[in-house]
Amino acid sequence: MGDELLAAAWSVLCSGSGARKVSPAHHAGAGAATADALDGAGCAEGKVPDALECEYTVPGLGGSVRFTGHVRDGWRSGRGRVTTDDGAVIEATWEAGVPCGPIKLTSDDEGTITAESVTEAGLCGRVTEHDDDGDLRFEGAYVDGYRHCKAGREILPCGAELHGQWVDGVFTGPHNQYLYPGGRSWLDGQWGRDGQMVAAAAFASGDSDATDGKSPHPDVPPSHRFSYDQSDGRSASLTPTIGDPHERACTFPAVSMLHSGGTGLFARVPLERGLVVAYYNGVRLPVDVANGRSWADNEYTISLYSEEQDDDDEATALDLPAAMLSSYSATLGHLVNHSDHPNIEFEFCIHPRFGSIKCLRTLDVVAAGSELYADYGYGEFRERTPPPWFEERSKPDRQD
Repeated sequence: MGDELLAAAWSVLCSGSGARKVSPAHHAGAGAATADALDGAGCAEGKVPDALECEYTVPGLGGSVRFTGHVRDGWRSGRGRVTTDDGAVIEATWEAGVPCGPIKLTSDDEGTITAESVTEAGLCGRVTEHDDDGDLRFEGAYVDGYRHCKAGREILPCGAELHGQWVDGVFTGPHNQYLYPGGRSWLDGQWGRDGQMVAAAAFASGDSDATDGKSPHPDVPPSHRFSYDQSDGRSASLTPTIGDPHERACTFPAVSMLHSGGTGLFARVPLERGLVVAYYNGVRLPVDVANGRSWADNEYTISLYSEEQDDDDEATALDLPAAMLSSYSATLGHLVNHSDHPNIEFEFCIHPRFGSIKCLRTLDVVAAGSELYADYGYGEFRERTPPPWFEERSKPDRQD
């Protein structure tokens, strides 16, 4: 779950320390029984009464874990709970001092994992994971503490889902699927041992002529197979004219309704609130380089920064140079115009084809044919003067 103290506490529980017999000497801490009190209760020989709290230090962390639960003949027995100093909780059934299933791990900032069983190697059996808001994140199975199953399901922050096989914690297999947000388009094919898409065809639902409930996606050449294609400092995509199937099903480019708006992006179908509908990809360059350029050179440049990504992405920007625009249509998010009253917003996401990029999620219900607008945020950050067009945005919209 990414919580170091929780992981350390877990290692203690699954080691000899976690399985050791509970004696009066182990009870030292606020609210715990003392050796004298235990002796007075007839526990001088190390027998501990039921439902007693005990506290012990996790080696090397300077923190502690507290066990609350049933103790029998000096061993933790039955249902019990371990709580760490930072609030992480492990709830399990103990047999002779050793934790076994069912078991539940909870961390305030990372959510909950509930597993069918546990061994010294880690969680095992059927598993569900929920984020810190209580929303389902993964359902499937673990082996030795890793996702390992033939039919698992992960729900990503962008609303997309991964369906298929996990091996030793990696989404990999010959028949795995990436379901786009909304579930009406998906990619079906092979994911490699590194968890990256190798070759996947695009499909769409709702075709009455498709006997299996799916058909080749109408916006993608039938013979085309998508693969992992994250941009670098020179190329935005190896297939720059093959559009994203989900984005093409949700949006289309047309002349903007804004004064001097150029080409904008519009809703092809009614869009529900909170749906990711478009993507913003581009050549990768350091943010410092982008910040040192003129606005004329940054017309289609966006920072990749988000709290959700790693340090490498924090210093990265995505850019579509002017020379590339006429030959690039793999994503269309760069066509979204600015408005002080947006109906869509930028977010960080991990795309199966483009890797770490920006996506655009609707802020409200959007009617088919409506133009999509985002707030570029120039009014919030004043490290530099906004581009000239931003100051002229009060001009009236185009009227048709």
